[in-house]
Amino acid sequence: MTHRNMLFVIVLLIIMNLQVQGQVQFGLKGGVNLSNFIAHTEQGIVPNFLNRISFHVGFFTEIPLNKFLSIRPEMLLSAKGAHHEFYQENYYYFANYERRYSTETCKVRIDPYYIEVPIYLKAGFDAGIIGKFAVGIGLYLACGISGKAESEYRYEFSETNWYEGDSNVMKMFTKGDFDKAPFKRLDMGISIFMGYELNMGVFATVGYDMGLRNVINGFDGEKLYNRTFYISTGYKF
Repeated sequence: MTHRNMLFVIVLLIIMNLQVQGQVQFGLKGGVNLSNFIAHTEQGIVPNFLNRISFHVGFFTEIPLNKFLSIRPEMLLSAKGAHHEFYQENYYYFANYERRYSTETCKVRIDPYYIEVPIYLKAGFDAGIIGKFAVGIGLYLACGISGKAESEYRYEFSETNWYEGDSNVMKMFTKGDFDKAPFKRLDMGISIFMGYELNMGVFATVGYDMGLRNVINGFDGEKLYNRTFYISTGYKF
């Protein structure tokens, strides 16, 4: 028997033993995401992004290590991203000291969707007769499957009917007219959560994902990192 086959048999026996003992649990979860970006540029400009309210949904497995600790891998469909709005007034003075102004308005929406796989080390502590308090920390790996970035720009002079504007929609993870896709498919980072679990299987948690990988293929040194606060509820079978 080769080492590979021996390892496969050992892993299979461990899984079968855990299932016979009824220790491995499966469950479903879903909830609300409040996502944003941390942005950096070579010029030091940090755009003020607005939170995007979105969702996550998926399933998980919980594998006990002892009475308090367990490993919890999950697979989720998670929507992230953020919005950005810019408004500026520019003033002009003519020879007769008359003041006129122009306005610049820019709106950007970045709406990606990921398949996300977090793996947590979870600790559970008895907290009352009906349930327990739980905390977890781990790493996540995410792959972008779809998404679009929309931008709208408008430049207008006061007291005239003249203006110019432009709008654009880009697919985030495909090349299109560019040499490379505007956004990178792969994201990874740290994830933490805390919550309360009822003995009947229902639970609720709050958590935070901190992306560690720049997700944009910037042209002037721009960098974007995902940040997501989330609230989840679910059920363990």
